[in-house]
Amino acid sequence: SLANCNNCELKSNLWLCLTCGNLGCGWRNHDGTGGNGHGLNHFDTTKHPVSCKIGTITPEGKASLYCYVCDKDVLDKQLEDHLRWLGININD
Repeated sequence: SLANCNNCELKSNLWLCLTCGNLGCGWRNHDGTGGNGHGLNHFDTTKHPVSCKIGTITPEGKASLYCYVCDKDVLDKQLEDHLRWLGININD
């Protein structure tokens, strides 16, 4: 609840770039809900491929991950290590 998109004030539907730690909101749904697309804008600018949806991270090291290059959900068997590299310890 303390986090918000780096480009706007949205506090929900946030995606964490696993390359650099940028926090961006998800894309806007057809009905206007969801977000402002700042996570996708970050990919378009940087080409950092994979983001993790904040709020889906479990203590077991699983989460909803999306690869913008592949345009699909992906699995990261080393997610816990990648999050720790960004300063997030899921076991605390």
